[in-house]
Amino acid sequence: MGEFHLSRYPAADWREELLKIRAGGIDLVATYLFWNHHEEERGTLRFDGGLDIRRFTGLCGELGLYVAVRIGPWSHGECRNGGFPDWLQETGCASRTDDPAYLALVEPYYTRISHELRGLGHDGGGPATVEWPSSVTGPSAVSRISSASCRAAVSTGTRARLSAAVRCGGAVPPPEDAYGHVGLGEFPGRVT
Repeated sequence: MGEFHLSRYPAADWREELLKIRAGGIDLVATYLFWNHHEEERGTLRFDGGLDIRRFTGLCGELGLYVAVRIGPWSHGECRNGGFPDWLQETGCASRTDDPAYLALVEPYYTRISHELRGLGHDGGGPATVEWPSSVTGPSAVSRISSASCRAAVSTGTRARLSAAVRCGGAVPPPEDAYGHVGLGEFPGRVT
């Protein structure tokens, strides 16, 4: 598996860089969707240019690459605020928990991701699987946010999977929604 954060590269360079990744024997590319890149201004979601996950995922499929889309909402990935938009800090909600105010702010983001990935899910023959890193606080948050993530992913033709690599507070996710970091069993053939 290789990492390629689409929002950190000009879209015009994606093909060349993905071909290099493929030439190195990698056939699964993981990418973070950093919420603060997609919603710098509250209520304005952007998925154009270097943020176009649909175009990126389609290109990966065209090049014979699978894609693990890490949807956050908290992603880390060496991104400011763990990928949280700056405006989130001013809302007063308890981020990385199951606070209803926080989940209400996350839901439009997840819904848009679902729209962007519609028809590209691995379960429907596309190159993408959705990964939800469990970087939240407490077991109830894992359950609630995982459920929101899975609901948003339903229309993509795939299922959101909970990455158990960063489980917290002894949380045990439902087995159908969990796998140990990258679900290699999700993909046919050899995955490196």
